[in-house]
Amino acid sequence: MSFLRNAGNILGAFRHDVFFLPRGTGDFYRPLLTLSFMLDAQLGGGAPFVYRLTNLLLHLLASVLLFKVLIKMKYNRTPAFFFSLLFTLHPAISQAVYWLPGRNDSLLAVFSLSAFLAALKFWETGSRRYAAWHLVFFALALFTKETAAALVPVCLLYRLWIDERPVTSTDKFLAWGWGAAAALFFLLRHFIAANPPEFFNLVLGMAANGLIVLPYLGNILFPANLAVFAVQRDMPVGYGLITLGLIACALAVSKEKRWNRIAFGSAWFLLFLLPSNSFFGSYFMAHRLYLPFLGIIFVLLEIDQVKHFKGTGMVILCAAALAIFPAITLLHGRVFKDRMSYWQSAAADSPRSERAQEGLAITLASAGRLDEAAAYFEKALQINPKYSEAHKNWAGFLAGQGRDKEADAHYRAALSITPKSAEIYNNWGMLSAKQGRAEEAIARYRHALWLRPDFAEAQYNWGRTLAGSNEQEEAVAHYREALRIDPDFGDAHYEWGKVLTEQGRAEEAAAHFRTAARNKPDDDEALNNWGVVLAMQGRQEEAAARYQEALQIDPANAEAHNNWGLVLDGQGRPEEAAAHYRAALRLQPDYGEAHNNLGTVLAKAGRLDEAVEHFRAALKAAPGNSRAQENLKIVLALKGRRPPSLRKREPKRGDMGL
Repeated sequence: MSFLRNAGNILGAFRHDVFFLPRGTGDFYRPLLTLSFMLDAQLGGGAPFVYRLTNLLLHLLASVLLFKVLIKMKYNRTPAFFFSLLFTLHPAISQAVYWLPGRNDSLLAVFSLSAFLAALKFWETGSRRYAAWHLVFFALALFTKETAAALVPVCLLYRLWIDERPVTSTDKFLAWGWGAAAALFFLLRHFIAANPPEFFNLVLGMAANGLIVLPYLGNILFPANLAVFAVQRDMPVGYGLITLGLIACALAVSKEKRWNRIAFGSAWFLLFLLPSNSFFGSYFMAHRLYLPFLGIIFVLLEIDQVKHFKGTGMVILCAAALAIFPAITLLHGRVFKDRMSYWQSAAADSPRSERAQEGLAITLASAGRLDEAAAYFEKALQINPKYSEAHKNWAGFLAGQGRDKEADAHYRAALSITPKSAEIYNNWGMLSAKQGRAEEAIARYRHALWLRPDFAEAQYNWGRTLAGSNEQEEAVAHYREALRIDPDFGDAHYEWGKVLTEQGRAEEAAAHFRTAARNKPDDDEALNNWGVVLAMQGRQEEAAARYQEALQIDPANAEAHNNWGLVLDGQGRPEEAAAHYRAALRLQPDYGEAHNNLGTVLAKAGRLDEAVEHFRAALKAAPGNSRAQENLKIVLALKGRRPPSLRKREPKRGDMGL
């Protein structure tokens, strides 16, 4: 989220895969999808409303474009409007609207339909202006999702089968444009993502997953089993066979059917659907039906009664569809109301999917329901004993609960399955560091970096472990290396800033805290510490602004309240300062420095008895607090006269949670 909220990362969207995995390891390069989320983040921050609104608007735009395509393909307006409306309300593709990541398919549809419309106008008018627009939208579709490559054969098939015209020299302009756009996409992808599977393996994957076409097809007429994340073996094929049979029978008795359009619709369905399921063990995800659905609409429009929209039976059938399908869509929306609902549905829909069971386990563990989570981690491992991710994630949650021995056992089990996993070694090292076994932790970070030299997080964790052993210069060397690998690594900037603050290098520390806050806009600690070093430089107004920003993010940040109080006290605003000290103490009653600072304000106001209470509370929290000891002696010595200057604490290391 911090990456998305930083508008300066627009070009950075083209330097990462869609999941922000280490360079060369991700499979999906979709920068325009990332940019769309970045735009939402600028408008709505982390609130889901703007993201959901964008999904809805994209879906409505896709429906309008579908209507325009059907009209351009010379279908009657009434059935064209009906199917566009049905597409808008159909539950089988509602996941693309309800589920935020499902946007990749609705955004793909908007660009693909725009490109297809431009191609139709180009062939109709011969104007290269439309050809240019087609290529622009094709490139946008390609940078949204890889399956946009299917537009090329789809357009060629339309030209040959529907227009019934051979490819001419005029079409070479499109061919050169397709080649240039594809070359640019795959060149950038080559430097960012993992090498794509060989073509032969993709074909084998599509063949192995061929039967998954039937559940998708069945969801069009019988959207009764809308799985959100299921493996093929858990998906019923019966509804798909019934749907296929009904369509075949309806076409068989249709006298005006056009085989070229039936073939084109079938090709559209398969060309956009199968590549989305080309990996062995692909998951059934309903939003992938979004663009392929249009191919089935083209086929259905070749049924005589549908094409002419005639007959009482047809009217009743259409009315029933428009009544029942939207109701199912609304009910299906409950699955996406929160993360727990989604993964509960996924685990129930696919009881033989280790990833679905693990997804629910992670969600339960994140909610603090670790005992329930354990049952689903165990179920995932029963389904696939070689699934190391379940061991790794289970270990992480156990470590967070202080169950270190169990966590250690799961890390060992994970490494016995995937001994070359840098991430597991890094996480195992974090467990060792938490246990105070610094040398063991460093050995594991070193091994993680041997496996993956560009692993910025392992460098960062190595630095933190060294810093915990008071080896600050060595720690900085690792923070510097982490930032060389990933210049936007906010945590590395933050930790380096803390070291520089301890060394009194306030200006350099401020630069690092500023960068950390920019890259992680929701990091209140970075803002608080930035304020501390600004105060050290005498820039009190700027420091106060940073404390205020920190408290807007987390009103429960006691250190930021205390530090803001110091600034206000220095500006001669004791009552406001006291209010912040008291706020800090409500949040953290044993906060010794806040007690001391509040005591100085009270003493200056002549409220000596209250001041004594706070100085004593400060000493109770930290018996060695020399400032509180001195202030207490002064106040106790004062009887009826104004105290001399009392010593309040300036913001420094302790205010940064070091």
